[in-house]
Amino acid sequence: MPGTIVTIATAVPWGTLIEQAPKAIAMATAAYDRISAGLKERSARQKAAGGRKPTPAERIDALETDVSLLSSEVMSLGELAKSTSELNQGLLAQVARNKTLLAASLTMNAVCLAGLLVIAIRVF
Repeated sequence: MPGTIVTIATAVPWGTLIEQAPKAIAMATAAYDRISAGLKERSARQKAAGGRKPTPAERIDALETDVSLLSSEVMSLGELAKSTSELNQGLLAQVARNKTLLAASLTMNAVCLAGLLVIAIRVF
């Protein structure tokens, strides 16, 4: 059984995981930074307006800016989701292969155990 666990652990594409992890982290960090900057910008605009009510033109400009920022964020988050999805698909494929390998190994172990029982019964 320990051999099977080692075989499964070695079958995981660790190189791909390690290679792709920095890219996914960088994309997530960049998206977080852009969202934070957008929220700070919106807060600064609201503070600059003070207590006065913005004019319709100012509101439209602010909303257009927000929509533009959100559109770019949706695009970058979509790329991050695609990258993560591709990585997950590779991992799921490997898990399926590992599951098949484990089932085959357990079957072999059961056959060996049955053989040992037959031998033990005949000897004793």
